[in-house]
Amino acid sequence: MKVDSLYVFDKMGFGETGQTLQHAYLDAQLKLRVVDSTMTWDLNEHADIDSTTIQLKVSETTYLIQEDGQIVPNR
Repeated sequence: MKVDSLYVFDKMGFGETGQTLQHAYLDAQLKLRVVDSTMTWDLNEHADIDSTTIQLKVSETTYLIQEDGQIVPNR
């Protein structure tokens, strides 16, 4: 796939009980890292965030950009 067809920020969003943020990093070796941070929580009886239920999950996807411009998953 080419860089113009890679939709890096497809998981970003915010809702009442969670949010997902994404960051992309490109290094000198043409490695593209996409880091997803998803935080979820429950609401209490007043519809406020119950801080005792907050959970964070972080994941990372890595791609290599080849000399011909193709982007391939780094396995």
